[in-house]
Amino acid sequence: MEKSVNRFSRRLPVTTLYNARDLGGWPVAGGGRTKFGVFVRCARPCGLSAEDMDYLRRYGIRLSLDFRAPSETALLPSDFSSVDWAEYRNLPLLNDTAETGRQTDAAAMLRALPETVDWGDIYVEMTEPGMDWVREGLTLAAESDGAVLFHCFTGKDRAGIFAALLLGLAGVAEEDIIADYTVSQIYLMPVYQTMRFRFRPGRTGPDMTDGFFRTPPENMQKYLANLRSRWGGVEGYVRAAGVTEETIARLRAKFTDKG
Repeated sequence: MEKSVNRFSRRLPVTTLYNARDLGGWPVAGGGRTKFGVFVRCARPCGLSAEDMDYLRRYGIRLSLDFRAPSETALLPSDFSSVDWAEYRNLPLLNDTAETGRQTDAAAMLRALPETVDWGDIYVEMTEPGMDWVREGLTLAAESDGAVLFHCFTGKDRAGIFAALLLGLAGVAEEDIIADYTVSQIYLMPVYQTMRFRFRPGRTGPDMTDGFFRTPPENMQKYLANLRSRWGGVEGYVRAAGVTEETIARLRAKFTDKG
């Protein structure tokens, strides 16, 4: 039986795509909410079932933004790179070696990072090197006529930054942006069960004290605080990144319902 499409549910009812949720339904400053069926964040869409791909087509996805590095996409190509009903764009936040020397390949990163990794610090380090990525990504998101699906490897870090910028521009409160970020840790548990064995041998089960797997509120709080202190907030940051006033207005118009 074909699964009916519900564009008023935050978590998408798909079984082979993890951490998939709509950014609709969040209250915005001045009244109204973010619209459903506009932006969807998720983990990598690789090896999805035919049923789930058809659900995403019927959901209205017409642009897929892949924030992974070239080494990641070569290893696990996105299912959207071979469909004729949605545009696929690979838009790496950083190339395979960042200015800080960190590799963005997820497997290599997991092996190399200490267990005390602070993702909040890494997000802050990415703000200036990632300005071109912010400008191009938000421009593509604004210009798309359909729903936009965006992802990285697990959909929590690079995708989490992009979601925070979209929600911030829409006027969503910081506590709600942080709430959207933190739930990834729960939705990714099935993925973590296999990642632990694959990338950190000798361990039993996904030890959630390992910083790589966690999305505590402190991470996003640190990132947003940095945007406030350096650029006056999300809007100031995206303007500094070269996002035009027209693009900002288009994003708000398509993403918010003032009710």
